[in-house]
Amino acid sequence: MLSSLGHKVTIASNGKLALDLFQPGKFDLIFMDIRMPVMDGLTATQKLKEKHDDLPPIVGLSANAFEGDREKFMAMGMDEYLTKPVIKDDLKKMIIKTLTCSEIGLK
Repeated sequence: MLSSLGHKVTIASNGKLALDLFQPGKFDLIFMDIRMPVMDGLTATQKLKEKHDDLPPIVGLSANAFEGDREKFMAMGMDEYLTKPVIKDDLKKMIIKTLTCSEIGLK
């Protein structure tokens, strides 16, 4: 979906690999699955935030769609949250909103 919207995509199959691949200034947005092998997305997000001061927005992704999950995951460090399955139009709107807020210093 991201490629079809014109974005360049780098894929990390787990949170540890996401930490290893991250380079400041290389990414405009990070999508972080909440549940991944080796290191989950919440732990990877917390470690990224400990290590780097200037991160792009981090969007949590999860199949969990229970009431309060969005607030819980955002309180744990995510800047935005989407439930799976992700709908392309919702993804596009979220990217525009998140990147616009990031550019003007809002979260």
